[in-house]
Amino acid sequence: GWSEVLLTLRADQEVVLVVDAYDDYESGTHQLNIARTGGGSSMPAETSLAICSLAMGGVLERYPNLRICFAHGGGSFPATIGRIDHGFNVRPDLCQTRTQTPPSELLSSIYIDSLVHDPDALRFVVSKLGADRIALGTDYPFPLGELAPGQLIESSHFSAADKERMLSGTALEFLGRHREDYETAASLAHSEWLRENS
Repeated sequence: GWSEVLLTLRADQEVVLVVDAYDDYESGTHQLNIARTGGGSSMPAETSLAICSLAMGGVLERYPNLRICFAHGGGSFPATIGRIDHGFNVRPDLCQTRTQTPPSELLSSIYIDSLVHDPDALRFVVSKLGADRIALGTDYPFPLGELAPGQLIESSHFSAADKERMLSGTALEFLGRHREDYETAASLAHSEWLRENS
């Protein structure tokens, strides 16, 4: 579990983790599988639980150099942050045993992917976290991914800079890479296309 991994880390270590929370939605009763919608509802819930565990467990504060990205657009966490903060504030006996920092104040400590399948949802997560914390998500090779990766970002009403950031810039930063090392004629042409069509 998390505890074994974290015991081996020093607080000043720079570590990159990607969390792709899946449950075993193939098992269980028929009714439960229908309610889970093939991972459409269970995976976002599992992702939110993972973020809450790290935030309320004090992990995001103890390891400031930990770069962690959550799949499924951060799951239900961004949409329920008000409720999560409220629970944190009214139940300190349960939620503040390892940190006194509300989860909403730790949003800048995490990255999420863009795989939300809805333009309004994408605008919402950008409003909560900022384009600089959102990286292109594909879910490849699984069937819940975007059929044309990046199409949702490209077709949404964001500035060219925000689109470029989500399509590649955030991932480059997350991985500690520099754009110049990967720039090609095709990527330069795509950047120009974004500027002309945003």
